[in-house]
Amino acid sequence: MNRLITLFFFCLMLNSVNSFSQELKGDVLWVNAFTPATVRFPDKITSAMPGCDDGLYVITTNENKLVINPVAEKKPPMCRVMVEEGGRKHMLKVYFQDNDADIDLDKSFLDLHTIDLLKQRVAQVEANKQNQQGAGSGGKETVLPPPPPVDPPPPPAQSVTPPPVIKIDSDYDFDGIKYSRAQLREAAMTKITKFNQNLVILAKPASPERKQTIIDNIMTFFRSDKKVTVEVRNKGKEPSHYPILDYLKRFSNLSYTTINIQNSELTFVGKFYKNEDGTYRGIVVAQQTFTAYNERGVAYTDVTTKDYEIKVKVIEQYKDGEVRKFIDVFLGNISITEDKKQQ
Repeated sequence: MNRLITLFFFCLMLNSVNSFSQELKGDVLWVNAFTPATVRFPDKITSAMPGCDDGLYVITTNENKLVINPVAEKKPPMCRVMVEEGGRKHMLKVYFQDNDADIDLDKSFLDLHTIDLLKQRVAQVEANKQNQQGAGSGGKETVLPPPPPVDPPPPPAQSVTPPPVIKIDSDYDFDGIKYSRAQLREAAMTKITKFNQNLVILAKPASPERKQTIIDNIMTFFRSDKKVTVEVRNKGKEPSHYPILDYLKRFSNLSYTTINIQNSELTFVGKFYKNEDGTYRGIVVAQQTFTAYNERGVAYTDVTTKDYEIKVKVIEQYKDGEVRKFIDVFLGNISITEDKKQQ
């Protein structure tokens, strides 16, 4: 009996050591205005708490997947995020990349969905710490440089009229949070711009795994709602309807070297209405120019009108016994109408 008890406590100690040895402490993720940071863990996430000012980042979890998305367009400071999953605690450091270049997905997406991958990542992080200390860092925190920028796509085939300035003539009230019309327009334009920038990345040649990662990131702009649909109206044809995932997969198979999507104006249509799920929904209309390039130059261009369903969600955070509210804007159903096509 004594030997069984001893063996039992030895196993408990061994499990405790293994769990501790698998914890990430200070791993670095990069995020920018249009690409969130994403991590997949071995087990279901039980807690994810930001250690920075409220409203700078929105953190969402889905089973074992963690997504960190910046809210502010101004450069937010480094944010520590504490995560618990499978009895393990991890501390991630999230840095904002303040430019419009394509972010290096290897620095913004971590796939740690097995214990072996988690152990490998822990060993890599510990080795990086030792290398930094050996280089004379004196134990100070070292910030890695942002990923090198890539060459931007060629300019669009035609000039684009800057968006008109909308007069602040009314306020919106979202569960007590006041938003001017201009503020809401800016938030909607920001989300649409992020969506389009990710479409540009999705259209570039890449491996199927990398394409899927980009699609997963794009879906965060729709709060991972797979019921979202995209309606396409071409002149002289019946409208086509695609589930958002089908639309994105079709988009990822475009045979161009690069594309450019540019907004020319954005207009609110009607009011925002509160739905049963607590979100507020409205419609904005944007005119966009799509230009595709191949090795010889411009291969295709069109001008379309896009109706975007805009959803406003009020998010509550509890801190120091107080409830703090802020809003997040995300996208819903999209309707695309062709205005002018040129091949």
